[in-house]
Amino acid sequence: MKKIWLLIVICVLLGGCGLRPLNFEKQSGEILYSFKDATGKQFDFREKPNHIVSLDNSIDEILLDIVDYKRIAALTHLADDETLCCAADKAKNVKGRSHGSNIEQILSYRPDVVILSNWVGSDFINSLRQYNMKVVVLHAPQNYREILQFIRDVAAVVGEAETGGQLTRDLQHRAEYFRNCVVSKVGEKNLRSVLALSTMGVMGQRGTFSDICYLAGVRNILENVSVPARMQISDEKLVEYNPDVLLLPSWDYSKNKNMNEYRQKILQNPAYKNMNAIRNGRVYQIHDQYLYSTSQYSIKAIEEIAKVCYPEIFKE
Repeated sequence: MKKIWLLIVICVLLGGCGLRPLNFEKQSGEILYSFKDATGKQFDFREKPNHIVSLDNSIDEILLDIVDYKRIAALTHLADDETLCCAADKAKNVKGRSHGSNIEQILSYRPDVVILSNWVGSDFINSLRQYNMKVVVLHAPQNYREILQFIRDVAAVVGEAETGGQLTRDLQHRAEYFRNCVVSKVGEKNLRSVLALSTMGVMGQRGTFSDICYLAGVRNILENVSVPARMQISDEKLVEYNPDVLLLPSWDYSKNKNMNEYRQKILQNPAYKNMNAIRNGRVYQIHDQYLYSTSQYSIKAIEEIAKVCYPEIFKE
């Protein structure tokens, strides 16, 4: 009987046996650092978080390079997929996984901070914040400058601002190296034009792709064309754009298509035979996990594009 009453008292103290607002934050001690997130909410940290939960694949990649994996309570469920996560090998050290909107699962890790980007709906963010956790929302990057800021923001949230600053400075220097190498060799007016395809359509003028092209020393042929990203375009239109280099996907979202077969169909399509990229043999597949990343691994997309487009400059 005493055990039953004790259980009742515990449930009352916790606000009920279901999911109720809990307080995961330690309130004692001086403020070590503060951070204001994309929603305008300020968070005060009295110590560096040691139970971090990530709800974004690129945040997974950043965390795995700037903090000890023991400080990470959970990564996204995508962290184990090497076709999506650039740090899948490092992710193996972290046991916990978060599955999107599963709040009960997130709470089970008792995080001292949850980090996500603002592509997530506000309803979910507000639902998480009902549980008195530090739920930090970051701006999802739309260009390369914002990727660098995204890295600095993640680093700042987990108390590693100096590490994040050094990492982004190194990335900026590496990106400038590829751009400067190409321009110094071929000249600004002779940069090769690139068109990138995915199984969902073309890489358009918006997003990070044009910046990646710029830093790789190539020109996104759709940069000033009003074509939405991932829009399907006709064979005739593709021939009309006539890129010097055609970049093909290495990954299919649905996982139903064979990428080698996809490449062969492009190469063997008679409608494309007079396209510059086809005639000159400049059709390449690059790692999509780098191309779509908004973490430090985006530098690998810059490097790959520069090297396949100018093999005469970047000889191994």
